[in-house]
Amino acid sequence: MFLAVVVYFLGWFAGEFLETGALVGAFSSTRAAVTGVLAALILAYSLLIAQQVLLGVLTVLMLVLVAWLTSPTGPLATLHEQ
Repeated sequence: MFLAVVVYFLGWFAGEFLETGALVGAFSSTRAAVTGVLAALILAYSLLIAQQVLLGVLTVLMLVLVAWLTSPTGPLATLHEQ
């Protein structure tokens, strides 16, 4: 059941934001590089040390969500400007 909710949320998120370029436009090259490196480290830790794949995937999803929300051109910044 939980997996179905996650898959539904990812599908909705991709359809809503990836189409318009809102997610890609919010990431500068530095922010994307740092987020990518942190995501790789989190996944490596979750696979090799903790052996909890789902925990690593959920943590990476939260990392990307927070990086997008707190971006200078992300939804929180545009909401604050209005």
